[in-house]
Amino acid sequence: MVLQPYGLPAGSVNKKHGQAALFWVGQRCTHELVRTLTLDTVLVYIAANLRRLRQKRGMTQETLAEAAELDLRTLQDIEGMRQSVSLGALVRLANALDVSPAALLRPAEMPEIKRGRPRKRPAGT
Repeated sequence: MVLQPYGLPAGSVNKKHGQAALFWVGQRCTHELVRTLTLDTVLVYIAANLRRLRQKRGMTQETLAEAAELDLRTLQDIEGMRQSVSLGALVRLANALDVSPAALLRPAEMPEIKRGRPRKRPAGT
């Protein structure tokens, strides 16, 4: 096996898709490919996790904004991926949802957003 500097196997660093990271496991050093994320990707993760956790807890945007001491419009913009979130706001949102801040940064996809009012139920149901 041909080694690159820092003990990485040849070809282990893929500049297009990520970079190699070193991890010490016991007495040996291993490497793992770490994906390089864009700001847009992280904003999608935060927005998707916020919406999923908020809905799972039966909270409205208004109640979550109040619990996290944020302006409602700010929360709407964060969930709509129109605004970056500060570290302080991320921690307050996580606390309001009773999760760790890391839970809001987990990879997730935005569900399809249903626009408009729900359909009326037929009478008698």
